[in-house]
Amino acid sequence: MNTTTVVLTIVSVAVAVLAAAVAVLCFMSMRRLAEPHRRFLSALGQIEFPDDLTQYLELLGQVHRRVEDLGVRADALHRVQLRAVSSCGLVHFDAFDHMGGQLSFALALLDHLGNGCILTGLRGRDSFDAYCRRIVDSRPEVDLMPEEEQALREALDGLERR
Repeated sequence: MNTTTVVLTIVSVAVAVLAAAVAVLCFMSMRRLAEPHRRFLSALGQIEFPDDLTQYLELLGQVHRRVEDLGVRADALHRVQLRAVSSCGLVHFDAFDHMGGQLSFALALLDHLGNGCILTGLRGRDSFDAYCRRIVDSRPEVDLMPEEEQALREALDGLERR
């Protein structure tokens, strides 16, 4: 063997060893970089890349549409809640001197803005009369009986505590 052949053989072996070392380093780096991706995919239920990626994207689209739908529903519920009864006050009383048992009542029903009504039921010996008085911005449109005023105060106190 001549010197040139020996040198070329040594250089070839050195290049091969160097190439193998670079390949091993690349493989190790690739494994290290792929590990978070592998953990992410396993958390999604063993989705294989890239075949199931389209399924994942479709699922993501479904989730996005569902979230938008829930947002629309939440907005609708919020609008309904704005008009719902938020506070009430109830007072039982005897409307007439000859009646006992506090069978008459005043019931104030208010939304969160202080709008609503007072339902009043007056129980007599042979009759029962009912009245409804409108409340706007926490104020009655007509003069109230003392029991109705007390029911309104109780309902307004309930709004202030919220």
